[in-house]
Amino acid sequence: FNRMAEAVQPQLQALADGERYLRELIDTMSEGLVVVDRELRVLDCNQAVARLAGVSRAEFLSRSGELADKVMLDAEGRELRQQERPVARALATGQPQRDVLLRSPQPDGSTLWIRMNATPLRRTPDGEVYGAFATISDVSRHVEAEQQLRGVNEMLEQRVRERTAELQQAKEAAESANQAKS
Repeated sequence: FNRMAEAVQPQLQALADGERYLRELIDTMSEGLVVVDRELRVLDCNQAVARLAGVSRAEFLSRSGELADKVMLDAEGRELRQQERPVARALATGQPQRDVLLRSPQPDGSTLWIRMNATPLRRTPDGEVYGAFATISDVSRHVEAEQQLRGVNEMLEQRVRERTAELQQAKEAAESANQAKS
């Protein structure tokens, strides 16, 4: 029995090392990562997703149902029902959901813009979906910069239209004055 335990010990150590390596890798990611089961219960997450939610990792794991009920809007501002969200769609269809732009109203009145990818999890390639994982990136700065750029472009286009109209009026006035002289 002791020999068997000694033979298994290096394998157990390798497994523990692998788990520690993966945990550190996941927690080092700047993207949020969350793993859910078929019932959308959070099984695991990293520090980044908890930070996006404004809570600790432990709190995120314990309050997963409450956090899943947070209002989530699509890019156009339509509120998404739970089954319309990327993770639920990945679970229901078995298909990955890629680059979905979402926004989440925050308690302070601001908007958190996120880009989400959700992938169904299977134990075998053709097997039944038993869960999903999602990566979540805060893209608020990019979206806000894009909105500002659009605003500046619209303002410039308006100024060009106004200036064109002024020049057209000046041209017509000059032509009228020229005809009056002749």
